[in-house]
Amino acid sequence: LGSFLAQRQKQKTLILDQHPGLGHVALMFGMDGHSYNLSELLQNISRLDLMLLKSYVSHHSSGVELLASPDLLSENTAIDGNALARAIRFVAGVYNFVLIDCPSGLGELNLVTAAGCDELHLVATPDVPALRDLARYLKRWRELQLPPARVKVVINQYGSGRAVTIAQIEQAIDHPVGHTLPVDAANLTRALDTGQPVSPEQKSD
Repeated sequence: LGSFLAQRQKQKTLILDQHPGLGHVALMFGMDGHSYNLSELLQNISRLDLMLLKSYVSHHSSGVELLASPDLLSENTAIDGNALARAIRFVAGVYNFVLIDCPSGLGELNLVTAAGCDELHLVATPDVPALRDLARYLKRWRELQLPPARVKVVINQYGSGRAVTIAQIEQAIDHPVGHTLPVDAANLTRALDTGQPVSPEQKSD
């Protein structure tokens, strides 16, 4: 999505990897081993300005920019929620689109991100365990009073051979499905193995 926004739509786009360690965004762009990461930026949040931000982001050939997570496991990679909120507000004023890859769960960081985002996309596959979990997440977001219109559901790996229909999924999760993504294992595997996103010019599903 980030590469499409940057390459096809010519939008200034940042992908922010919020995982406290071993996030995959930079790896999936073939840019593993980056110099700086989000955790280090947040440690310098008091100095955050455009020049500092530019020194921390990585640039991909598609035009998208990345703010990676640490690519090591460490006990010292805790992210401060207030610093993250401040960083999100800052980058939202710099880029047309900021895509944030969140870890699973409903910890402080995800709550901070949800409070500051225009849209929260929940992605699930159309199998019973994933849909059960999705329904629980949606219920909890409602309890936290996140506006339902802000929450978008994406069903991944959906095809005509699935046992459940979109109507059945919507009934089970009590929320509309905004988008479906088809099964396209060959192209996705090739993209992951090569570190190159599916091209906007490629005629794939």
